[in-house]
Amino acid sequence: SDHARIGGSRAQRDLIELAMASALARQGKSDEAAMLLHCRRPIALGAAAQTISN
Repeated sequence: SDHARIGGSRAQRDLIELAMASALARQGKSDEAAMLLHCRRPIALGAAAQTISN
């Protein structure tokens, strides 16, 4: 899997994904940021998307 290639703990992978979503949001790509978060954690989308947009 992709996760096996980059290694690291789940928390480290989460941090990378959240940093990427944050960067997308800052570039005005909110839809892409939301999709990234939705693909990773569909249930937590609302809370995470709200955090990134602030």
